Amino acid sequence: MRLYLVRHGKAEEGRNDDLRRLSARGRDDIRRLGEWCRRKGIDPAEIWHSPKVRARETATLLAGLIDCPGGAVEREGLLPEDDPGSVAELLDSAEGDLCIVSHLPFVGLLAGHLARDSMHLEFSTSSMWCALRAADGAWTTEWFVSPKSLEE
Repeated sequence: MRLYLVRHGKAEEGRNDDLRRLSARGRDDIRRLGEWCRRKGIDPAEIWHSPKVRARETATLLAGLIDCPGGAVEREGLLPEDDPGSVAELLDSAEGDLCIVSHLPFVGLLAGHLARDSMHLEFSTSSMWCALRAADGAWTTEWFVSPKSLEE
């Protein structure tokens, strides 16, 4: 199983954090990421996202650009301060590749919880970490991509 962990795209400023939408730059960065994923053949069964608007918009954009039969699905436990251990337990029994769109610090904490080799990743907005789960349940980083690396 592969896990694709994404930090949402750059969001507009706003008073209500839950309702902040993607900015034009955020949408552009996610489109570039989605097009790159399509070229690489990345096709998760589903894209889970937090209930915050910017995460939903990110997941929906990605799902529209790649082959994702289950589409974007809102899930509990993916908010910035949620416990990554709960999601890690769900991943233990998950089958098929999965993408999760969330926020800081959650994305970094989940990556660190799953794979020790991910401890120093800097999840800028619109970045994606790919990890592979081995037969013994251990997770290892396969690659990490950010908007900056997609420009190179």
